[in-house]
Amino acid sequence: MGSLEDFDISAVLQKLIAFVDSFSSDSPETVE
Repeated sequence: MGSLEDFDISAVLQKLIAFVDSFSSDSPETVE
């Protein structure tokens, strides 16, 4: 169960990072 949860969290984290990276690239002004 723990392993499954860890995997889910990892996948969500990677998706979030990719989303943020894409957004940051699109809006460099927001980056400080």
